[in-house]
Amino acid sequence: MSAPANAEAATEVEKPIEGINYIVDSNGKRTSIVIDLKLHEYALEDFLDYVHAKAILEDPETEFVTLEEALEELGFTKEELENMEDV
Repeated sequence: MSAPANAEAATEVEKPIEGINYIVDSNGKRTSIVIDLKLHEYALEDFLDYVHAKAILEDPETEFVTLEEALEELGFTKEELENMEDV
């Protein structure tokens, strides 16, 4: 078997995974994936959580606050925060 000409193609032959199929373009580059949810439904929620989290992180309008700032906004006093165990 010769190595793929496409630089983005895998350098090693991957073992097929039951219920996972790839759609490739005319150059053999993966463009989409088809997942059999009867076999892999357990992974769907984690994948969608990852995609959602990544979108939030990449959104330039997203503002992040520290845990301490969030608790202060919820009404905890500095004294209460100091008396809390590490979260």
